[in-house]
Amino acid sequence: MGPAAVPQYRLNLPAGMTVEQVLADFDRRIVRHQPVDYALLVGRDVLRGFQPFRTVGPKDVPPTPWLLRQKLPSNGRSHDPDGLYRSFAGYGPVLDRPLAGRLARYQHVGHTAGPVLAACAVAGLLTAAGVGRARRSGLRVAAWTFAATCLAVLVIAAMGSAFSWRYQLPQLVLLPPAGALGLSALLRRDLAAATEDPASGR
Repeated sequence: MGPAAVPQYRLNLPAGMTVEQVLADFDRRIVRHQPVDYALLVGRDVLRGFQPFRTVGPKDVPPTPWLLRQKLPSNGRSHDPDGLYRSFAGYGPVLDRPLAGRLARYQHVGHTAGPVLAACAVAGLLTAAGVGRARRSGLRVAAWTFAATCLAVLVIAAMGSAFSWRYQLPQLVLLPPAGALGLSALLRRDLAAATEDPASGR
């Protein structure tokens, strides 16, 4: 889609205002006028990242540019993507085709299910809240840091942009450690209790 097809490039700008200023003012007025709808939209996009399967809606940003491929895709303006790459980078792309083929096939069947990531987030948050055995654990701050950082990134992305699966990538980096720390704190016995001297009663 070229600039001429995007409505923001066809605005009649008020004197002294830029496109960015007009759009920012429009966004603020929409949020103030429909705060509940906006909050529901943000919440829906955040929760959507935890659904079992990766789906792409008609208004979503297509994930095509970020898919693994066996060759460079055409950008619609060049029939020689290798040459386009070379013109910017100064050298041609290097591709391990057997490995690229395996990765391209794997991405269609292998992914971390959203409910697993949600369980990791819950475990991290429960540990941070000091539920059960986690109350005396030294892992609470670490679990909170991973889980809260991820959720903050997801919420900020949902607040400022249309839903895109690329904004869900922090889940894969931050939530597994949060889940591992959370489960360790929730399931294992308190270290002090495990090493106490039975004879002393302490």
